[in-house]
Order: sequence, then C-alpha cells, then structure tokens
Amino acid sequence: METVDGYLLDTNIISILARPSDAKYPGISANFQAIHQGPVFLPVIAIAEIEFGMMLSSASNEEQKRALRNFFAQYPHHLPIDDNTIEPYAMIRAQLWREHGTRKRRRYGDPMLDWYWYSIA
Repeated sequence: METVDGYLLDTNIISILARPSDAKYPGISANFQAIHQGPVFLPVIAIAEIEFGMMLSSASNEEQKRALRNFFAQYPHHLPIDDNTIEPYAMIRAQLWREHGTRKRRRYGDPMLDWYWYSIA
C-alpha cells in the first residue's frame, strides 16, 4: 500500500478555515499555518456535506458559497469515495460518532431529513 504525506482536513476544519468570520478561525488558522507542510487533501464527502448544508440553509448567501468554493479550489487534491473507501470511512465515522457524537434534535416532516436521520440512527 502506498503512503502519502500531507494533511487530510475534515468537514469542521474546512468550514472554519473557509470562514474567517468564524470565532474559531484565528486559532485553527494559526495551527494550520504552523504545521502546513506538504499537500492538503479535502475528502469529496466533506465537500458534499458542506454543499448540502449550504443548500439547506436559508441564511446561506452567494458570497459565502463563492468563498467556500474558492477555498475548495485552493486545495485541488480532492479524495474521492469509491468501493475501497466505503467500509474504512464507515468504520472511522462510526467510531468517531460513538466516542464524540451527540444526538441532534431531529426535524420531522421533511422526507429527506427523515431518511437521513433514519439512516444514521
């Protein structure tokens, strides 16, 4: 198996680094700049989660969408999901959920959200 040096950013870190107005931005950005040596990888699933959030949010605006998409373009190494990554992704996500996840209040009545919450419950 080939190994690659670099940094894999998760959804939360991408969201913070792409929004300088976020209260956590100064600390996260400083840490990122201090350790940032080598390529940065963005998982396609994280990009999709952020795009999904923007489409769901009524507060999302075009300027914010443009800024996020510019951030994605700034780091062009996007890691795809394929048959070889599904099970490891699911195992890691399940472990993180068990150790750090919290139950969020569920919104009823939206078929897509009902399906989503049903699938992760």
